[in-house]
Amino acid sequence: LNDLIEELEGQVEASAAWRQARVQVVLGAQNAEVNLYGVRGEYAYEADMPLHAGRLLTRQDTESAARVCVLGWGIAEKLAVRGSVDRLIGQTIRLNGVACEIVGVFGPAQTQTADRFNQAILTPILAAARYFHQSTYMGPQEVSQLTLVLRERSALNAARVTADQVLRRAHGAPLSHPAPFSFGDEAVPYQAVSRQRQMMQRLLSVIAGITLVAATLGYVTSMLALMDTRRRDIAIQMATGAAPVQILLQMPAPTPT
Repeated sequence: LNDLIEELEGQVEASAAWRQARVQVVLGAQNAEVNLYGVRGEYAYEADMPLHAGRLLTRQDTESAARVCVLGWGIAEKLAVRGSVDRLIGQTIRLNGVACEIVGVFGPAQTQTADRFNQAILTPILAAARYFHQSTYMGPQEVSQLTLVLRERSALNAARVTADQVLRRAHGAPLSHPAPFSFGDEAVPYQAVSRQRQMMQRLLSVIAGITLVAATLGYVTSMLALMDTRRRDIAIQMATGAAPVQILLQMPAPTPT
């Protein structure tokens, strides 16, 4: 990660490294299988949930091997059961049998990007390897994902070329071979938000349409009922030559109920 940032020469606004694995979490009689994310750097660009209780992982935490962790809201609710989520702060859970102190609990995720952390646990990247099973163990320099936030979107294509060169050198993968890594689609969060907005707009349009139809039916029904009560007067006026428009204009607007 440091080599990549150095090659990009000040184009990076924020960066983070991630390790991910499935772990068994146990607290008292409660247990669940969850995603564990080891983090280093500015992880809040993706895990941008509000803090519900306790504290976040500090930069000092993420640079160390401290056995501290922050719970996503969904897993916190499962572990708390009928107790208060706030009481989880300071308690010790076991991740694949290894102890970890809960220092914070996130609130519910409010964005599509953060939603994947709702049922997850975040811990420093150097501590994360302790919680992995042997079958999923990663070396001290290995990560599942690198996140780079660029200062200028126009530099994206050039940054990808540079990143490809740096990562190929790190993996010993020549250009003649397929890359042992892949680039994420930076448009995915935007597309997810756009889909949510479109669905909301459609829902609001349907609600507005139903409301309009209901109001129209109510108005027509009220007018018909009003005309029915004045049928005799209307018949006399029509017999004396009154035009339908003249009769309709005499009908008072129905009073809303």
